[in-house]
Amino acid sequence: KEKTNTRFTDTAVAAEIVKLSLGGGENFKIDYKLSCVYDKATAQKLCKVPLASGELDAYVAAAEKANAKKHSETTSFEFGDGSLKDINVGVLNRFIKNVQRQVEFAALAKNSGVSLLGVRDVFQQLEAALMWNPSGCREKILEAMSFIGKDGRPPRQYSIPPKEGALPRLDLRAFIDQGVWIIDTLYMYLGFTGDYSILDEICGYYEYKGNSVFACGEKDSVLDHLIRITDYMVDKIDRKYTGCLRVMYGDWNDALDGLGVSIDGSEEYGSGVSVMATLQLYNNLKQMTEILRAVNKRDDAVKSYAAARETLKNGLEKYAIEKSGKERKILHGWGDKVSYKVGSYCDTDGASRDCLTASAFWVICDMLKEDESLRGDILASFKRLDSKYGLKTFEPYFPLGMKGVGRIVNLPRGTAENAATYVHATLFGIWALFKMGEP
Repeated sequence: KEKTNTRFTDTAVAAEIVKLSLGGGENFKIDYKLSCVYDKATAQKLCKVPLASGELDAYVAAAEKANAKKHSETTSFEFGDGSLKDINVGVLNRFIKNVQRQVEFAALAKNSGVSLLGVRDVFQQLEAALMWNPSGCREKILEAMSFIGKDGRPPRQYSIPPKEGALPRLDLRAFIDQGVWIIDTLYMYLGFTGDYSILDEICGYYEYKGNSVFACGEKDSVLDHLIRITDYMVDKIDRKYTGCLRVMYGDWNDALDGLGVSIDGSEEYGSGVSVMATLQLYNNLKQMTEILRAVNKRDDAVKSYAAARETLKNGLEKYAIEKSGKERKILHGWGDKVSYKVGSYCDTDGASRDCLTASAFWVICDMLKEDESLRGDILASFKRLDSKYGLKTFEPYFPLGMKGVGRIVNLPRGTAENAATYVHATLFGIWALFKMGEP
C-alpha cells in the first residue's frame, strides 16, 4: 500500500515481505541500496540498475576500515573477551562504536530530523564527542554561541540561516536549563583540550522580543557570552520565597512544564522551581569561578557568583529536602509561591512520588558533600525507581487531570518520562551511583 506522507520528516519507502523456506545449514541474503530521489523518473531509472555482486559487502568493509582507522587515532575503549558474563562483547563493542558515530554526527550536524537543533541536545553531545573530535566540537561551539540572546538567554532550539544576513528560526520558549549545559560543556572543553584561546573568539548575538528574533550588532568574546548566560540564570533565582532557580517554561524534563505557571496570571512566569536546574546552576557557578580565575579576569563576577552559590545552597537545604518521620526525599520542584510540590510525600494527586533527576544531580553537582547522611535516602529512592529495564524517571505515574505538572499527564502511563525507563535519565542515575562509589 503506497504511503504518500509520513510523520515528521521521514522519507517514505516501498516495503515488501519476502517469504523463505530454508533447510538445515542453508542461508539467504538480500541486499538493499536505498537512495533518496525527488522525482519518479529518476526512481524508476534506479530501479532498473541491479546491485553489483558484492557491492554492499565492499561498502561495509570500506566503512569499517575507515572507522577502525579513525578510532585508532582517537580516544577509544572496548571490553575484552570474558569480561562480562553472559554478554557477547563483540556485539557490545560494535554497539559502542555505533554510539560514538551517532553522537559525533548529532553533535556536529547542521540540521536535525525535526528541522531545528536543540541547544541542550547539541551541547550534551558535544561534551561526549570531545573525546574523539575536539576540533570539530570547537567549531560547533562557536556556531551555537552565535545564537544567544543579548540578555544572555539561549534559545531552546536554533536553525542555520539559509544565507548570510537572513534571520534564523529559533524556538524561544524560556526553558531555564539551556545555559547550564553550555557552561558545563565549555568547562569540559577547557579541561579536556587546554585550549583557552576559544574564550577569546568573537561571536555575535540576536535580540529577542516576545517570539520574534531581530538582528543585533553586538559582538564580544566567548568568555563574555558565558558571563551573560550565567548572569541571566542568576537573575532568575527566586529571591522572594526560596532562593532557588525558577523553572520558567521548563527544565530537562520537558513534559513537566507546569511548575513555572503564575497562579494569579500577574507575571509571565511564577516563582515555581526546578531542583535539578538549581543544582546545575549551583555547579555552574563553581565552574565559572574556576574559569575566571584561570584567565585572571572579572574578580567582581567571582564574588557575585560565590554569593549566588551560597543563596542556592541555603535554598536547597531548606526547601528541597522533605521529611516524613525518619525518611527524607529530594523534591523534583514546586509551583508558584511553594503552593504545591512535585516528587513529595503528597503531590497534588495525593500520591507519594519519587523523581530520579533531582536525586541524581544532588550527587552529580556535589550537594551530597554538604550532608553525606542523604546517601541512604537517595539510594532508597533509586530502589523505588528501579525496574527491569533501568531506573524510571518518575514513580508513580502522573494521571490524566493531575493539577500543576503540565503536559506530562497527556503521556500514556509508562511512556517517555511518565513512569518509564527513560534511557538518558537512567544514565544520570548511573553517573550519580558512580560518583558515590556504588556498584
